[in-house]
Amino acid sequence: LTAGAAGHPIRFRFDFLSLNVVSPLSPALEVVAAVLAAVAIAAGVWLAGRMPRRARERHLAALMFGTLAAVVAVATVLSPQYLLWLIPLAAAAGCDPDSPIRGPLLLLAPACLLTQAIYPFLFDRLAAREALPIALLWARNLLLLGAGVTALHGLRSPDRAGG
Repeated sequence: LTAGAAGHPIRFRFDFLSLNVVSPLSPALEVVAAVLAAVAIAAGVWLAGRMPRRARERHLAALMFGTLAAVVAVATVLSPQYLLWLIPLAAAAGCDPDSPIRGPLLLLAPACLLTQAIYPFLFDRLAAREALPIALLWARNLLLLGAGVTALHGLRSPDRAGG
């Protein structure tokens, strides 16, 4: 599709190209991602079950943040919009002055900045599989995984979770 004025055509290309790297390992990596997501969910449920009811109520947002951050980080598709799911949970968890996960919540800020750098500014270079945007994407994903795992780790014992 082309459109333009004064002889300056603007070209739009509509296609559904995937940015996933396809290799012989792709099916195995999808299984690993699914298993890791299931482990993150199981860890969140297990932690909630171990906490006394009062601690569970007090740290519900922190528990949800840790679980969701870990799941989103290992998902096979990590859309930039998924960070919008994490921001309100981080804000709610951060409202508690005694929250054991205030440190991991701070990892969300650089993850958001890296996401903004990649989408939209470096997206074309990411699609061309250049090293810089791929490295930034890896850093963003590792920050999210670190935030999730560290948050769940911070909530692991009832004593630290306010119970």
